Amino acid sequence: MKSGTVVKKDTTDANGKYLFEVLEAGSYSVRIVKSSLPVGCLISSKKDVDDDNLDSDFDPITGITGDYEIDFFSPVKKDIIGVDGALFSPKSIFGDFVWKDTDNDGVQDSSEPGVAGVQVELYKNGVLLAKDTTDTFGKYLFTNLDGGSYKIKVLSATFPANCLISPNQNIGDDTKDSDVSNTTGESEVFTLDPTDPTKKDILTVDVALYNPCVKPIAGKDTTVCGLDITTIDLKNAIGSERWAIVAGNPSSAVIDELSGTISNLLTDGTYKFQLMTSATCSDTISVIIGMKPIFTANTTKVTCIAGTPGSNGMLSLSSFTAGYRYAFVKSSTYNGIVSTFEAAQPIPASGIISTNLANPATATEDYTIRVFNPTGCYSDVTVKMLKEADCCVPVCVPFVVVRKR
Repeated sequence: MKSGTVVKKDTTDANGKYLFEVLEAGSYSVRIVKSSLPVGCLISSKKDVDDDNLDSDFDPITGITGDYEIDFFSPVKKDIIGVDGALFSPKSIFGDFVWKDTDNDGVQDSSEPGVAGVQVELYKNGVLLAKDTTDTFGKYLFTNLDGGSYKIKVLSATFPANCLISPNQNIGDDTKDSDVSNTTGESEVFTLDPTDPTKKDILTVDVALYNPCVKPIAGKDTTVCGLDITTIDLKNAIGSERWAIVAGNPSSAVIDELSGTISNLLTDGTYKFQLMTSATCSDTISVIIGMKPIFTANTTKVTCIAGTPGSNGMLSLSSFTAGYRYAFVKSSTYNGIVSTFEAAQPIPASGIISTNLANPATATEDYTIRVFNPTGCYSDVTVKMLKEADCCVPVCVPFVVVRKR
């Protein structure tokens, strides 16, 4: 080009040579038509770095050289044979990081370590191309790659014991999330183009591994009635298990993390404790501290009907709490089949729980009433039913009144 105007064109020969002849004196520059470059080739970024007969003289962005002055009267400027262009084929890299996702959220946290020794396979257009193994820091890297479609696959046989790929895939910042399917072990397909700065290198293909929760068994919920018991023993923690307190308990209870012994149960209510193997793997148990129900029981003996004791003896309760339930037996101790709040009968508002009791065969008979509250706690009260022994039948007896003087 002369003064920015194209005056001649040429195409390099089989040896890469080009030549412009029969030029007038003046200032010239040369431009490489970048669209004519071989696929995958770029102009070298190393311009004017050495002997002008050996180095590259073309700007890698514009493809244009500086200006050269042709002067027929100057031996050093009459012919200019040293304007060279260096082309190169850039390569791409692909990789990044396998880490232990301790909270299994699919996002890298600063405290989560890399995982060494995991084998990673690289596929190009569906064909296995290369393998790498993560280093001490969990890093893997594939270099010297041409353009194309690539994906990785991680081999589960090389994972640490009990590790799986996190199911949380592609959920956030691509530099920090996990990019591999937990079912196939494969990433999505990525396109590499060494000539495109936005696709030249891909260093964000990460893999999250985690230990799945093998849930410990804390045991069944426990109900303790009465504040006279302030210490309870749960099961011993085994191996990596540890007991912990769940926030929000009625009072400041204390639990030994290994023995499971709970103390300082100073207030009635529901206390919760966790048996944990990790922050996200636990089982919760409830310990219910309940007050025993308070109530009064009374009997009313049968009445006489036509000179015969009726079967209308009564049991009644007073000073009870609404919502409580009851069961009773004819015995000095409770031996009934009803043993839970759910199976018992609601106490009527009147407190009368039976109106058809028979007259005792002896001077007294014992009845034991058990009252339950919703926590499952209960109290027993035994009362005596008195026998009605004086039911006389009326008899008509004639008599004579005699008046004496």
